Amino acid sequence: MPTVRVLGLTRLAARAGLACCLFVALLLMVGKASSESVHLRQGWNFITYEGTTKPVPLALSSIEDDYVGVFQLDLAQRRWLTHFSEAFHYEPTLLNLVHGSQYWVYVQRETELAVDADAPPFYGVNSHLTGFDSDEKVDRTVELMDEAGVGIVRTVFDWPSIEPEPGVYRWERFDRVVERLEERGIATLGILDGSAPWATSAPSLDEPYWQKWPSKDLTAFGRYVYAVVERYDGDGFADAPGSPVVRYWEIWNEPNTAFFWRPQPDAEQYVRLLRYSYQVIKLAHPSAVVVLGGMAGNGVSYPPFAIAELDRNFLQQIYDHGGKSFFDVASIHLYPYTYELWRPDLMIALQDALDETRSVMAANGDDDKPIWVTEIGFSTTLFPDGYETEPDAAIASWLGKVYRQLSGADALFWYMFEDEGTDEDPEGHFGLVGYDGAPKESYYEYRNMTGP
Repeated sequence: MPTVRVLGLTRLAARAGLACCLFVALLLMVGKASSESVHLRQGWNFITYEGTTKPVPLALSSIEDDYVGVFQLDLAQRRWLTHFSEAFHYEPTLLNLVHGSQYWVYVQRETELAVDADAPPFYGVNSHLTGFDSDEKVDRTVELMDEAGVGIVRTVFDWPSIEPEPGVYRWERFDRVVERLEERGIATLGILDGSAPWATSAPSLDEPYWQKWPSKDLTAFGRYVYAVVERYDGDGFADAPGSPVVRYWEIWNEPNTAFFWRPQPDAEQYVRLLRYSYQVIKLAHPSAVVVLGGMAGNGVSYPPFAIAELDRNFLQQIYDHGGKSFFDVASIHLYPYTYELWRPDLMIALQDALDETRSVMAANGDDDKPIWVTEIGFSTTLFPDGYETEPDAAIASWLGKVYRQLSGADALFWYMFEDEGTDEDPEGHFGLVGYDGAPKESYYEYRNMTGP
């Protein structure tokens, strides 16, 4: 966590001519408000002041090295707005804070943000549940997941679908999925990514995959992240119906590839988004677990032929740009890539890849964090003609090897749970069940793995 530089802050506030206005607004209210007057999350406390003349440097020194959350009561809209700054030194934050008259400031020590030691479910799957167009399909798919022993589902809570217009939220299908999974005792890993059409940094909406360009407005992305996490933190405030809980959140998908982070991977830019998202998540849900955006390959050098040179060593670049403090779990995608599924050295290559990720983490003093393999799988249409074993039987056999032999991963998410198409496009045939929901051999092998 960056240290708050008291003198630098004071100079900044003085240059902006805002320090006095800010603290007058704060001091009018602090001391009069009780913890019941706002939604005060566990571990967050008021900054207290004695009198109205406390020097700015002294006040700021009391929050050095802290997370800072600033809440504003918008009287016109009768709702709480949130301003958040990792170290309270951004000029835009100061500018925003003088536009109202009722503010509360909370701080929380970095050490209080530690994630508890509860182990996550080991058996995971990927699914596009939140993109399904019918309740019946969601219900049937979740039932099959439950019968297979799935412990956690990785699915997308994408910004374009949730907030298609500024301040306009579409929650229905996301609420439905979280509720159904919770009813079956299945955890959710939500992927927070994509850019809304009104916030994308793409040159225009005519640009292919404009949603895969990062947001041009980090604050807007942060508001989306806060709204989603707050809705599913289960604390009874601004929750989805029934207050279901999503504890695990992943920041973007494959940010080390030019397809998912356009126009090209940029570790420094990704770390800015990661840092901002991490702190917003912890503000909304302090015990939430933040997962690094799943990197294609192992984030280092695997696979040697399928990952562009620009995309390699991305994990080290994250550390180089100060990302270490802003994720709780590392995340990698270990597809066979250029290795044929039938090669005997495939499992050795996958184990070496996972170990290489761990080595980079250890070299950066981060060896105590878990590693999740958030995507691993194979398509039934990628087998050569005349292959001696029926493709799904071969995948089922390999699935068993992955879950039995791959060592060092704290969770494994099979990609995918369901097929996504009926044509020959390989992308549509990674599922444990077919497009019609019929279980494949790999589904039954998965169920055998999770059974008693």
